[in-house]
Amino acid sequence: MNDTNVYIGDIILKKLKEENLSVAWLAGKVGKDPSNLRKALKKNSMNTELLRRITKALKYNFFRYYEAHYD
Repeated sequence: MNDTNVYIGDIILKKLKEENLSVAWLAGKVGKDPSNLRKALKKNSMNTELLRRITKALKYNFFRYYEAHYD
Protein backbone atom coordinates (compact mmCIF):
# COMPACT_ATOMS: atom_id res chain seq x y z
CA MET A 1 0.00 0.00 0.00
CA ASN A 2 1.17 3.51 -0.78
CA ASP A 3 2.31 5.66 2.19
CA THR A 4 0.18 8.61 1.09
CA ASN A 5 -2.36 9.51 3.77
CA VAL A 6 -6.03 9.93 3.00
CA TYR A 7 -7.61 12.78 4.99
CA ILE A 8 -11.17 11.61 4.54
CA GLY A 9 -12.64 14.20 6.88
CA ASP A 10 -11.22 17.00 4.74
CA ILE A 11 -12.62 15.35 1.62
CA ILE A 12 -16.06 15.04 3.22
CA LEU A 13 -16.01 18.67 4.37
CA LYS A 14 -15.06 19.76 0.84
CA LYS A 15 -17.98 17.75 -0.59
CA LEU A 16 -20.37 19.32 1.93
CA LYS A 17 -19.19 22.77 0.90
CA GLU A 18 -19.61 21.95 -2.82
CA GLU A 19 -23.18 20.81 -2.14
CA ASN A 20 -23.93 23.78 0.17
CA LEU A 21 -24.70 21.42 3.03
CA SER A 22 -23.77 21.73 6.70
CA VAL A 23 -22.17 19.34 9.14
CA ALA A 24 -25.40 19.62 11.17
CA TRP A 25 -27.41 18.44 8.14
CA LEU A 26 -25.06 15.49 7.64
CA ALA A 27 -25.13 14.65 11.35
CA GLY A 28 -28.90 14.35 11.17
CA LYS A 29 -28.66 12.06 8.15
CA VAL A 30 -26.12 9.72 9.77
CA GLY A 31 -27.60 9.75 13.28
CA LYS A 32 -24.76 11.59 15.01
CA ASP A 33 -24.61 14.64 17.23
CA PRO A 34 -23.13 17.52 15.15
CA SER A 35 -20.28 18.14 17.61
CA ASN A 36 -19.37 14.44 17.64
CA LEU A 37 -19.42 14.32 13.85
CA ARG A 38 -17.14 17.37 13.66
CA LYS A 39 -14.70 15.56 15.97
CA ALA A 40 -14.87 12.42 13.83
CA LEU A 41 -14.11 14.48 10.69
CA LYS A 42 -10.94 15.84 12.32
CA LYS A 43 -9.48 12.43 13.19
CA ASN A 44 -6.88 10.62 11.09
CA SER A 45 -9.16 7.64 10.58
CA MET A 46 -12.87 6.92 10.45
CA ASN A 47 -15.07 4.00 11.36
CA THR A 48 -16.14 2.23 8.17
CA GLU A 49 -19.81 2.11 9.25
CA LEU A 50 -19.83 5.89 9.69
CA LEU A 51 -18.14 6.33 6.33
CA ARG A 52 -20.74 4.04 4.75
CA ARG A 53 -23.57 6.15 6.20
CA ILE A 54 -21.90 9.37 5.00
CA THR A 55 -21.43 7.83 1.55
CA LYS A 56 -25.12 6.97 1.43
CA ALA A 57 -26.27 10.38 2.70
CA LEU A 58 -24.15 12.33 0.21
CA LYS A 59 -24.59 9.80 -2.61
CA TYR A 60 -20.83 9.87 -3.17
CA ASN A 61 -18.39 6.96 -2.80
CA PHE A 62 -15.73 8.15 -0.36
CA PHE A 63 -14.24 4.64 -0.22
CA ARG A 64 -12.71 5.22 -3.64
CA TYR A 65 -10.05 7.44 -2.07
CA TYR A 66 -8.74 4.43 -0.21
CA GLU A 67 -8.92 2.13 -3.23
CA ALA A 68 -6.72 4.53 -5.20
CA HIS A 69 -3.86 4.00 -2.74
CA TYR A 70 -3.26 0.32 -3.53
CA ASP A 71 -0.39 -0.56 -5.85
